[in-house]
Amino acid sequence: SFTLHHYHLYIYVKNGYLKLCLFSFSGSAVNYCNATWDGWLCWEDTEPGTTEQNCPDYFKDFDTRGEFLWSCRKRTFSD
Repeated sequence: SFTLHHYHLYIYVKNGYLKLCLFSFSGSAVNYCNATWDGWLCWEDTEPGTTEQNCPDYFKDFDTRGEFLWSCRKRTFSD
């Protein structure tokens, strides 16, 4: 069945964002967390620690002033 997660993936694929997200490796850091798509946002390559982004703007009823936080350790993301 078509879920909200599938719809987010559809939006990302349709607009080319998923490809950009998953192939955006910069290679600039020795110890980094790979780019990933969590079903809502693209998290670009980043050094270990916590990173944040505003809520996505591709839904007209989202408040983009809200924030998502992710923690990254040893090349992986964890929420």
